[in-house]
Amino acid sequence: MIKKLFITLLILLLPVWSVLGADVLGIGNIFKYMLISEGETVQVPEGATGCTIHDVGIRGTLDLDETVTVKNTWVTTVDLAGVETAETATFNNCAFEQTEIAIDATLGVGGATSFDAQCQFSITTATAFVDYAGANYHLNASSPLRDAGEDTGADTDLDGITTPIGLYDIGPYEYRGGGKGRHAFLFGIW
Repeated sequence: MIKKLFITLLILLLPVWSVLGADVLGIGNIFKYMLISEGETVQVPEGATGCTIHDVGIRGTLDLDETVTVKNTWVTTVDLAGVETAETATFNNCAFEQTEIAIDATLGVGGATSFDAQCQFSITTATAFVDYAGANYHLNASSPLRDAGEDTGADTDLDGITTPIGLYDIGPYEYRGGGKGRHAFLFGIW
């Protein structure tokens, strides 16, 4: 009882904090233009209502225990075990390494998912990113994440580059040609 009360107070008092390698969102947080490393977690705990996640790359796990909206984000692993009765995880213009069936299989009792028509499943990381294994998550020229996003109101990407260039992309980086990342842009190689 005391532990649950303490956790609830933390959720109410702190907007976003890190706990043991996890970025934990509080009530009404907007989590945007971030890159979450392999083995790390973004968590929306029970009671953290009204959260929005957009333009994020999550190489680790997205752990949802509450109703949340996720936009223009790519995710390695989704855990929806805490999304239960009357709660919905809504995904718009997102890309997943998992299949839709695998994601839905993690749902809690009575929970629901909503994937818009632009969501992509079972993405191939070798064609989506410049060097996924080497942690360069800028988009390849042939990436299915290019021009597949939506306007979330963000006007720059994680590199500080104005978005969109063409149409909006999925993830924290806007494709700008050449697949070289920020340095290519700064030196005019793109």
